[in-house]
Amino acid sequence: MNRAYWESIYEKPLSDIPWEIEKPPPELMFVLEKGWIKKDGRVLDVACGTGNYSFFLAKHGFEVEGIDLSQNAISISKSRISQFSSSNPSCLPPIFSSMDVFDIPSRFEGKFDLIFDYSLLHHIQHEQTSKYLSVMTNQLNQKGKYVLVCYSDLDSEGQSSVVGKFGNDIYYRSADEIRASVIGLKELHYSKTTLGKRNHHKAHFFVFEK
Repeated sequence: MNRAYWESIYEKPLSDIPWEIEKPPPELMFVLEKGWIKKDGRVLDVACGTGNYSFFLAKHGFEVEGIDLSQNAISISKSRISQFSSSNPSCLPPIFSSMDVFDIPSRFEGKFDLIFDYSLLHHIQHEQTSKYLSVMTNQLNQKGKYVLVCYSDLDSEGQSSVVGKFGNDIYYRSADEIRASVIGLKELHYSKTTLGKRNHHKAHFFVFEK
């Protein structure tokens, strides 16, 4: 992925960034309500942006690490830690780091009970799909959950990839293509969903278990 592009995105006002949504998505709420991860579980929030969902998870008792390719996004996340800690003194604040997702294996000690992948897979090139999903799988503890929400091929108008409105490369996959690329995980849930501030993008919602 193009680091310079993502740095430029997070120089914009946050209100202009369509995926900067403070309210936790229903897919995350679904997983929590199912009780599929223990309350003190360790969570990796990939492509965390400015940390909205990382802070939400930390507030609910999880040990959270958020990563993003953009150092600008991570700087904003870190600037929010003090306020979070003041408002939630009994909660462990998230730890934020800027990194490429393919560097995850060399950057983390230990594994995770939940990996939350909200809107990242559709920015991964098709030829990197298997490698990327292998990284996600290998970073899970046994019985760990991989929660994946990404654009659906049903939103693609027959194209395998497009350049989005904001200049970002978007790669579409069918549900079966994703299933075929996930090795070593059991599918717990699949449903169709939507993404975006206006909920106008068709998307996949998977929950896998190691």
